[in-house]
Amino acid sequence: MIKKSFKRELLFSFIVVGLIPLILSGLLLIFVFDLQNRAENLKDANLALEKTRSVITECLSKTDDVMQAIADTKNIKDGIDETDRWERNKVYKTLYETTAGLRSSAYFKIYDAEGTCKYSTDETSENGKLPTYWGVLREAKIHSDKTVVLKGSDYLNDDATLELARGIFNDEDECLGYVVAEITREQLEQILSVSFDFSSGLSVLDSHFDEVYASTAAQGVHMSELVRERIFNGEALSQRGDRLFIVIEELDEYGLYIVAGRNNIFTADFKKSLLLVIVVLAAVSALICIFVARIVSKNLTKPVDNLVNAMNSTKGGNLDVNLSSKREDEFGLLSDTFDEMTKELKSYMELQVKQQKELNEANLEMMQAQLNPHFLYNTLDTMKWVAKANKVPVIADLSSDLASILRTAISGGTFIKLSEELKLVDAYVNIQKIRFSDKFDYDVEVPMELEDMIVPKLIIQPIVENSIIHGFRDRASGQIFVNIYEEDGVLNIEVTDDGNGMTDEQLMIINAGEPLEDKDGKKKHIGIYNVSTILKLNYGKEYGLRAEAVSDGGTKTTIRIPAERERNV
Repeated sequence: MIKKSFKRELLFSFIVVGLIPLILSGLLLIFVFDLQNRAENLKDANLALEKTRSVITECLSKTDDVMQAIADTKNIKDGIDETDRWERNKVYKTLYETTAGLRSSAYFKIYDAEGTCKYSTDETSENGKLPTYWGVLREAKIHSDKTVVLKGSDYLNDDATLELARGIFNDEDECLGYVVAEITREQLEQILSVSFDFSSGLSVLDSHFDEVYASTAAQGVHMSELVRERIFNGEALSQRGDRLFIVIEELDEYGLYIVAGRNNIFTADFKKSLLLVIVVLAAVSALICIFVARIVSKNLTKPVDNLVNAMNSTKGGNLDVNLSSKREDEFGLLSDTFDEMTKELKSYMELQVKQQKELNEANLEMMQAQLNPHFLYNTLDTMKWVAKANKVPVIADLSSDLASILRTAISGGTFIKLSEELKLVDAYVNIQKIRFSDKFDYDVEVPMELEDMIVPKLIIQPIVENSIIHGFRDRASGQIFVNIYEEDGVLNIEVTDDGNGMTDEQLMIINAGEPLEDKDGKKKHIGIYNVSTILKLNYGKEYGLRAEAVSDGGTKTTIRIPAERERNV
């Protein structure tokens, strides 16, 4: 049973490849955009802050210079409490001339020592009275050497945003009065208009972080409260998810803080929206992955299922299975290879059956040639004892040798040791020497270490027999030499005779593994043919038997088999 489904693994792979990069890239983009947005906001806010600081500082510095000039002018000191109209006109003239370049940016007023307004460049407001025991006049009297800046109060002007005050003193450091500059919201916005984009937030705070001025975009944020709370709590002014990105700078010489804010599009709600988009895209991608995985898995698993079914059918013994795939991809190649494999396997099985049939026929012919060896063996054993009883040793030797041959022939094993095979050949040669009156010589050369090699039974005797029967026919004498040696893991058995030899046609037929026939179609040299067949069936086509002519006359037949010491004997 398959524990892991290919379809599930393919679906998992599609989801991993499709979703993980999408989710990671989406989160990475949010992170990168957030960093880039913060960097751009910080850059823009700092730039706006720098321009705003420069403009406000320049305006306050010029205003301070004018106020100092007014406070040091003698006819203004002398004319603060003047009631004469002509003298008062002189004071007004000096005031207007001194403030000529700044009257559009601020209203200038002169108060006496009791806080009563005596002169003013603001023609729309009425002259009033300010307390001297607190507020801007008190601060101006205490800090006699500088101009003080405070948040605008209702005492001066309802529209006043900033109040600047400086004391007017005589040579004895006696306070004669005060010069005050009022900057309204409209005037401050006109000053800032050259440097600031009012679509973003801007606030001016005093030393207590109270709001002196707030642009329209900053009013709804309550920037002064936000800055005060975070500074007192030790928190960062700008935090992730804020609608405004905030930076702050202090004007030490005037005790003011300028706070600039840039609209932050990467708020928490915006990030949630982007995450929701990523989730939706991931869900859509998952559905697409499932759909594509089903199609691809079906396209891939169908030929695999067909192949598995075909293999199971082949396993059951059906070699006629044919996939016949029309695909031109790897599965098509696999199907074609499987078809070729089944064809070759079928051919191999048929060849095996044919070879087994041929082996059975060869064994049958060998058995027939042995002429009922059991009966002959029993008969020859009786003949041996009769010959000994009647003192005829030749007959006894013949029957003894023939009995040895038959005993080996009827033994159960197919393979025997080389030493046993050579004993069988010796027994056969002894019989033939008695028969042919010692007209041939027989000699064997074999190393002792090869005597325990395993060889098929009765493969040397038929070759020796062929040399005696056919090679020495019509000859007075002859010689047979058997040479056995091992080379590169191959056992070579050479049987050489100096007899009549064979024709080239006969050698070619024998080497081709075919039987020789006479004119009547009767088989000749059947022993050599049977040996060749047995060797090929047992060891394969690369081994076997080969006959060749000897230059001095005669024939050399070589048997080549693997050099083995272990086999079922």
